[in-house]
Amino acid sequence: MRKYILFIETALVFTIFAAGYGNIWYIHPDSTLNTIQAGLDSCANNDTVLVAPGTYFENIIWPNTQGIDLVGECGRDTTIIDGSDVAEVIIMDVGLDSTTVIKGFTITHGDATYAGGINCSSNSSPSIVNNIITENNAAIGGGIHCDQSTPFITDNIISNNTAPDGAGIYCSYLGDAIITNNIITGNINNVAIGGGILVIQSSPLISYNTITMNTAIEGGGIFCGTTTGYASAPTIINNTISNNTANEGAGIHCAILGCSPTIDSCIISNNNGDGIFSRDLADPVIHYCNIMGNTGYGVINTDSTLTIDATNNWWGNPSGPGGFGPGTGDSVSQYVDYIPWLTNPVGIKATENRKLEIRDIKLTISPNPFTKEVKIKMQIPEVRKMENRNFPISQFPIYLCVYNLSGRVVRSFSLLSLHSSLFSSVSWNGRNDRGEEAPGGIYFLKLKTDKYILTKKLLLIR
Repeated sequence: MRKYILFIETALVFTIFAAGYGNIWYIHPDSTLNTIQAGLDSCANNDTVLVAPGTYFENIIWPNTQGIDLVGECGRDTTIIDGSDVAEVIIMDVGLDSTTVIKGFTITHGDATYAGGINCSSNSSPSIVNNIITENNAAIGGGIHCDQSTPFITDNIISNNTAPDGAGIYCSYLGDAIITNNIITGNINNVAIGGGILVIQSSPLISYNTITMNTAIEGGGIFCGTTTGYASAPTIINNTISNNTANEGAGIHCAILGCSPTIDSCIISNNNGDGIFSRDLADPVIHYCNIMGNTGYGVINTDSTLTIDATNNWWGNPSGPGGFGPGTGDSVSQYVDYIPWLTNPVGIKATENRKLEIRDIKLTISPNPFTKEVKIKMQIPEVRKMENRNFPISQFPIYLCVYNLSGRVVRSFSLLSLHSSLFSSVSWNGRNDRGEEAPGGIYFLKLKTDKYILTKKLLLIR
């Protein structure tokens, strides 16, 4: 158990020293340590800046210090960093690694050339977790800008940001971000490309997000493109991409040779325009998606020299796609291979009489980063309640998998039988399912139940 020694300085300045850990710098509006910038500038490696509720009018320049945790004490609804529409709210351009964390803030009213909200560049790859990033404006990357950086972006609401390129999130030049479990909504680009997410010359992982009601000229939900000599191959998996608007590719727009996204197990529905638009030798692979209710084509390919693979998808009707297809579902254009198609929606099961959600799941990983073995502990407070209501736990399976950056399963753990325990734990020794050593790098751990998904990042050091 940690032992804390509290030192009370003059004028209500608090520094907390935790045995075996870094210092915790406490920021409060009524303290002399009343700015986040001052707290960050006071940090050594692996310190924490804990911020009390309030609105902080700041444009933060992150120091060249590794492993700082910047945390809103009472969460994102009560702790606001306001950039006053004069510059980025937070700029991170000093080569930060994944141990740097920004968690629990509303980040708003940034206005700059590169990123209104958070600018990650020069190999800065922080973890951006459980924030609201809203009402920011930039020329490139309204909410978050990732340039030659691989941030972990999870559990955020990214909304109502504006930019001519990438209103919500902009990923460029090997900026292979992990973007998972976010709500990306209401971001507006009335000039050019990428309402929700813009991907250019990079290959991020985009998974388990809700991308909805975003607007752009091209790529309302996601724009994926490249330039000569640079590949752009994002993995777009298990997202809901709906109710977005664009002239071309309201859901997803793919452009130019070298653009080859993998689009798998997504719901692409009710977009105001085409579900997926492909041009100029872009080569998306589209499998096991529900593509339905889009006002334009479900999938359109305007390049006659290339046939794109859109097999094994549900088009909204068992008869298959319409247009150049034989059925009455969402239309396909020429140069789209849609055979075979699915005759039932992906992931839709018969409705059951009971409705249960497993809430407040916690996933703890230690140590992280790790070199030989990491212990993974799951806490599921609702388990006992379900048993008391005579629902067998076996009817609510729990799955745990480790994925690499390309979205492939490295290690899967068998079905976890929790019985009456509130806790279960497993260890991962850094080997794949065949017993081979996995290479060092970033992985992510996904805990999935009947109705709940939680993802955490792992760093394996070899």
